[in-house]
Amino acid sequence: MENPRQLAFIALKAVHRDAYADVALDRVLSQSNLNPNDRRLVTELVYGSVRRMRSLDVLIDRLAKKKSHQQPPDLRTILHIGLYQLCYLTQIPSSAAVNTTVELAKNNGLAGLKGLVKGILRQF
Repeated sequence: MENPRQLAFIALKAVHRDAYADVALDRVLSQSNLNPNDRRLVTELVYGSVRRMRSLDVLIDRLAKKKSHQQPPDLRTILHIGLYQLCYLTQIPSSAAVNTTVELAKNNGLAGLKGLVKGILRQF
């Protein structure tokens, strides 16, 4: 797997199933062939999303019609990744953060919700 956001998504899904963030991150990174910059991006997305989970949930609550805890778990995780990039990773252009997050939703069985993902991220 060579997609840093997909790897972050996999690690965060494990964290939401009660894995420790460092263990989940180490597991996905050990199975990848990412360059150092992409490894740093995965690490930042995982630790940052875990660290800022509550503030990201507040953003979802404000931007979506349903509260964050009412969202499907995978959608919530994908929104965390997208919103984290928009809020805290200034070196990633907003358009890239939105587009890659929409692709992440599409590639993980949430193609029907890609409009929602795009709308929430653009509204932010």
